[in-house]
Amino acid sequence: METGDRIILLRGVLGVIAGVICFVLTIITGFQPTSSGYISISIFTASFLYAMSVVFVKAVFQVQGGKWLLLGKGFSVFISSWLLSWSLILILRG
Repeated sequence: METGDRIILLRGVLGVIAGVICFVLTIITGFQPTSSGYISISIFTASFLYAMSVVFVKAVFQVQGGKWLLLGKGFSVFISSWLLSWSLILILRG
């Protein structure tokens, strides 16, 4: 498995984790799904986990140069897995 594939896999897993954390945080804080606080918490959580994935990729995979591998690779996978997991949890919750 190449480094780029590992980065994509890592960001996909982190996206699902971000979706679950977003749901849990909004339940704890008591925001309604239509409120601006709900959206703010969710975007902040996803942004924070993506920033953590950048640090993790830099440290573990020792990516030198190439901003594409560090910042771009797996971004769409992260966003889509975050939104899908978040949406599925909301739908299943009812």
